[in-house]
Amino acid sequence: ATYYYIVYAYRNVDGNRYLSVPSEYKYVTMDYYGCDKESYVARVKRAYGSEKKKKKNFKTEKKARKQMKTIKIKVWDYRKGKKGKKVTKTKYLTVNKRLAPTIQQIFKEIYNNKEKQVIHDIGCYSYRAGEHMYGLAIDVNANENYMIDGKKVLAGSYWKPKKDPYSIPNNSQFVKIMKRYGFYRGAWGKRKDYMHFSVILRKIQVFLLYQKNILNLFSAYVNCLFFCISMTIYRYIPQFYGYLRMMKQRKMRSQIMETHFILYSSPDPSL
Repeated sequence: ATYYYIVYAYRNVDGNRYLSVPSEYKYVTMDYYGCDKESYVARVKRAYGSEKKKKKNFKTEKKARKQMKTIKIKVWDYRKGKKGKKVTKTKYLTVNKRLAPTIQQIFKEIYNNKEKQVIHDIGCYSYRAGEHMYGLAIDVNANENYMIDGKKVLAGSYWKPKKDPYSIPNNSQFVKIMKRYGFYRGAWGKRKDYMHFSVILRKIQVFLLYQKNILNLFSAYVNCLFFCISMTIYRYIPQFYGYLRMMKQRKMRSQIMETHFILYSSPDPSL
């Protein structure tokens, strides 16, 4: 992933911070972990290597299995039932080997987060239609995070984030951490798949996400530009008016001196 940024200098004057004119855009490329701002091309390269390799390496279940890796992750869960003390448990997850470092980092952050989202059921790779076939989709607590189409339940039993601790809320840290690394919760119009978190690899969806990020970046740049212009005006307009006042005073002095000279001068030498 490529991260773009701009640099400012600043100076504190009487408790106020004044920013300099921004630098040109700089960037740094970090591609060890996935992220939500990756382009479609970058996502394809991370997940498959290339479009050609995708077709070749996932043509059969046997070939697809070679593209997987089983990782060990730590999660929180209740010792017994759905109440009481939360304890550490170990889960094994078969995932796309190219995404294995990213997924391990995701669950490391989730485990270390104060939220301590409980997980009793988790799965990823399954040779069927969709992202699961490529090891790019993760289902968490399937029974408590159902999949629905309108009002029709397609999988799982319910989704009650305020009542059941295994039902994951949309505004939770779990969802935010997933999204930060490029795994989005399943939501396709009327169809909601609350258990599902996957890397988006459909061109139009990636384009819309990327377009949104570009617009946000452009908006931030415009706001910053206006801020710098306003600070420049705030700083230099008083100096400009001061300069005008000084020139006006000089002109007035010159006129006074000229008048004084006219009053005391005469062509008659006897005066």
